Amino acid sequence: MPALPLPTPGKGQTLRTVGTADITARIARASGLAPAAAAAGGLTSRHVLAFVMANTVATTQKGVLEWGHQGLQFAAARGAPEHALQPEVLTLEAM
Repeated sequence: MPALPLPTPGKGQTLRTVGTADITARIARASGLAPAAAAAGGLTSRHVLAFVMANTVATTQKGVLEWGHQGLQFAAARGAPEHALQPEVLTLEAM
């Protein structure tokens, strides 16, 4: 299915970003803005993008160790399928 063409910027278009009050407050805090300034429309798309990038980096950093463990498990089991089985984890505490 073909994608629709994106509008060319600079021809009167406006991009509006809408968020709930709690997300707006989190973006304001991360950007160093006062909550009143954020609520009054002081947030820009740069603030939103910086917030999203920071969350992406933090989440990726949390997952790197687990991805490394999975890679080591894969390398160890390669050619030895009997090592591919892992014990089943049934509790959140163990995760």
